[in-house]
Amino acid sequence: DETDGSELSLEEIFSTLTRFLNEVHDAFAKFKNGAKEDVWAAYVEVADRVLVPLERRFAGRTIRPVRDDGSVFVSIAAYRDHMLANTLAELFGNAAAPERVYAGVVQQNCVARCRTGVQVVSKPGERVRTKVSDAPPDADGVLEFCATPLG
Repeated sequence: DETDGSELSLEEIFSTLTRFLNEVHDAFAKFKNGAKEDVWAAYVEVADRVLVPLERRFAGRTIRPVRDDGSVFVSIAAYRDHMLANTLAELFGNAAAPERVYAGVVQQNCVARCRTGVQVVSKPGERVRTKVSDAPPDADGVLEFCATPLG
């Protein structure tokens, strides 16, 4: 029942957000050359249908219980970050009590048909020239970190 006072499971959070992202992706795929107003309306329609009911269900309170155990939660957003494993190693390696550190990582990587960002290829003093190149898939920084002794 979506109106009960029960705690939201991590599986329900994950499945709701995955559904939202998939439905937004599908909605946007219909707008190859669509007007920005149409794209925005499609986004709002999916958000209203998928996310708003969850927001209403937990209005005025937290979705998950707040911990009171001296732990620290660190939220990390990583967009194609080749240094993510190092960031996590620094986080846990420098923590006074790493067993009380919890990291939530949202990692957005390219996994197929990847391209670089804009690269400056001109020499200093020349007119600026840039290019975008093919690139290998991005490494999974969380998996890299977990394969280390700290992970």
